[in-house]
Amino acid sequence: MNNISLVGNHCYGCTACVHICPVSCIAMQPNSQGFLYPKVNESKCINCERCVNVCPYLQNEGIGANLFPHTLVYAAKHTHQIRKESSSGGIFTLISDMVLSKKGIVYGVAFDSNMIVRHMRAETLEERDTFRGSKYVQSDLGTIFQQIKSDLKTQRLVLFTGTPCQVAGLRLFLGHSYKNLITIDVVCHGVPSPKVFSSYLQQLEKITNDKVVNLRFRDKSNGWKTFLIEISYRQKGKQYISQSESTFFELFINNIILRECCYECKFTNFNRPADFTLGDYWGIENVHPLFFDDFGISLVLINSQKGNRIWKQISEYVEAIPSTHDNCLQGPLVSPSKHHIKQTVFWSKYSKQGYSAIAKKISRPSKKKQIKKTFSRVIKSKIFH
Repeated sequence: MNNISLVGNHCYGCTACVHICPVSCIAMQPNSQGFLYPKVNESKCINCERCVNVCPYLQNEGIGANLFPHTLVYAAKHTHQIRKESSSGGIFTLISDMVLSKKGIVYGVAFDSNMIVRHMRAETLEERDTFRGSKYVQSDLGTIFQQIKSDLKTQRLVLFTGTPCQVAGLRLFLGHSYKNLITIDVVCHGVPSPKVFSSYLQQLEKITNDKVVNLRFRDKSNGWKTFLIEISYRQKGKQYISQSESTFFELFINNIILRECCYECKFTNFNRPADFTLGDYWGIENVHPLFFDDFGISLVLINSQKGNRIWKQISEYVEAIPSTHDNCLQGPLVSPSKHHIKQTVFWSKYSKQGYSAIAKKISRPSKKKQIKKTFSRVIKSKIFH
């Protein structure tokens, strides 16, 4: 058996093994939970083990970003208007603006026309803008690694942003450092199932008798710390619900629908694979109270000499203060997410009964009538338009 097949549930789904294979004998296929895993055609495999050598789970060498003795820590924020469209402080926009101003290429995550979360390529501000905001679903990388390698060879500046395991997979796939590649990873709680997310959208569409065409997990109409989920429908406009009213978000935040490898993630610390790590600076009001406002504050970790050089270039365009490792500590920088006691029950009943029958019993969600009530309340308050 090919050794990459033995990785099993430890696989991050980064696709590096697929694209490094010289005989194209590996393909990504969904499992029963909707996560993509490599499937090896043993009859074509030549046992070169190149797939093993680029697997972030199997390899520890080559996944670091030429780390400083210690990462540099900042609390940072862009302008209010930019932060309105961003999950936290708008720093991804700042870095990607710099890349695009140099005729570079940005790779990030967006919803496609079928509401599937995918990594995509952007050369314009309009294309890049679809990457703003958190998408709490594991992205489909497709052939992005191959596209990035091709773009790097043209000497254009390239920015890739993704989860730390995706960045590690890309770095291992490329095999050596490129001066024209900038990488950003995110402080990651874990990646939820694309299949369950699709089921959630289908439930919303059944309740409203309308098509979901966009979703923002982090609308800040009520502030950064009390954000809403904004759901856009084809005919009825926009609906806003709290995260506690969303069965999907409750299943996600309670660790019930994460990919199995997330419960043993090796990146839940300060040893990061990317030049930059971005996240929310939770607790900023306690450690840097004068810097806090409710538009959103980014945690920025600078992990490499390259990242530090870029930060100096863009620092005049951002308000930032130095911070410390101890002050910025949060769950995903300390340890992996923990299994939930109801996780096994959820997956078993989900496969047999479907999402609508089981989600509201497992999370602490709104019931169907509560979702309708929220929709009605939104209309009356004219938030829905």
